[in-house]
Amino acid sequence: HNAEIAKIKEKYKSNQQKIHQATMEYYKKHGVNPLKGCSSGCLPMLFQFPIILAFWAVAPRAWEFKNAGFLWIKDLSLPDRLFHLPFSLPFGLGEWVNILPLVTAAAMYVQMKLSSPGVDAEQAQQQKMMALFMPIMMGLFLYNMPSAMLLYWFTNSILTFFTQRKVMANK
Repeated sequence: HNAEIAKIKEKYKSNQQKIHQATMEYYKKHGVNPLKGCSSGCLPMLFQFPIILAFWAVAPRAWEFKNAGFLWIKDLSLPDRLFHLPFSLPFGLGEWVNILPLVTAAAMYVQMKLSSPGVDAEQAQQQKMMALFMPIMMGLFLYNMPSAMLLYWFTNSILTFFTQRKVMANK
């Protein structure tokens, strides 16, 4: 399909509307789903987003998480804080090393790399940058979030990854 789309782009290179129209006609004629990549990556995240927002709002105040430990985490309503550093990390990250945001960002990176569909060279470059940029940005954003939320997010990412693998293997 990529070769045909490239031909369409070359044929109508000066008219974006014609490129879009011809591409949609090609997709319709050959039964191509242009949202295939989104259905395996961003669509499931949209369903999880309200739950993640609820955890973000509730976890710091929920008494069920206060002083509730899990593995190395002493309080699920706070960041996991594995150990204290003698200096402060940049970007307002603080003086603690928090493992869960780093592990969650790494899981996000692996999931994005392994679930991205085959695309043309331009889209591949964009996906490569996005697969690198998004986990770093989210790792920084999530660094001081409650560990209960990050445990949920990490577990959800792992389960989503294995579910995607099973679905793709059955196709």
